[in-house]
Amino acid sequence: MQKVKCPRRESEVMLALSAESRNAVDTLIDAAGINGGKADINPKQDHGFMYGRSFEDTDGHIWESLFVDLSQMPKTG
Repeated sequence: MQKVKCPRRESEVMLALSAESRNAVDTLIDAAGINGGKADINPKQDHGFMYGRSFEDTDGHIWESLFVDLSQMPKTG
């Protein structure tokens, strides 16, 4: 018999959704929280050019939504 993995203790993949704006990230995560998920199970990430939040769905899977503003990305060199 195969052991069933618990998504709260183990993960095989990272589930991330790209967003078109910071507002779109907030809208998605807030909607997840309102509809049975748990919003912001990890700290919000705000690095100026990159913004992300996460939620846990009703099956225990962790999702992230990220917005990256390439025009604000720090220059290297």
